[in-house]
Amino acid sequence: MSLQADVVVPVFKDVALTLAAIRAALLHGGEHVRRMIVVNDASPEPDMAQALAALEREHERVVVLTNARNVGFVESCNRGLSVRAGHAVLLNSDTEARPGWLGELLAVLDGDPRAAAVCPLSNDGTLCSVPNYVTGSPPSALPDDLPLAELPRATELPTGVGFCLLLRNEALELLGLLDPKYGRGYHEENDWCQRARAAGLRVLRANRAVVLHHGGVSFGAEREALE
Repeated sequence: MSLQADVVVPVFKDVALTLAAIRAALLHGGEHVRRMIVVNDASPEPDMAQALAALEREHERVVVLTNARNVGFVESCNRGLSVRAGHAVLLNSDTEARPGWLGELLAVLDGDPRAAAVCPLSNDGTLCSVPNYVTGSPPSALPDDLPLAELPRATELPTGVGFCLLLRNEALELLGLLDPKYGRGYHEENDWCQRARAAGLRVLRANRAVVLHHGGVSFGAEREALE
């Protein structure tokens, strides 16, 4: 049996972008997706619940959890992680996974027993950003024919990046979930990764996995204040 992970996707706004993100992750994750756990954080968009219900009927691996009230990104992630059945990926709803993304993340995790977390390359993912490191660029900046095989398979990072982060099940059991004090979001993944490193574990970037990131959709103008 191939390596698998549950994919946890907290959602709030933008029905079209959310559905595109989920479909791309399912399609290009293939047999490596154990379940797609979608957490609807009391979306203000009336069509969101209906669209997610239809998606759940369409795909047997899609599970939709609905928050009774808006609790924010961190608690939504934790709700999804709490029902995982092994390794789990936190995936933003404004992403676009490319072919082989999850298989490669899992291969890098499996290849290093000290790896607690693994993230992919992206157009807009700070420490994972190419070609414009940290500052990021639009999704169109990354062509489909990137010479990924020429890159080292993995690079150790000082922290992971939360747009797409594979977490080892054993590390989650050791360290616990994301710290709820981070509220609606930002830097909760940095906190978790520093706890992992303090425990002697490693955070890696899988240089041959790519997940595009549209960026800023969840919080928009609120980002600076939240940071």
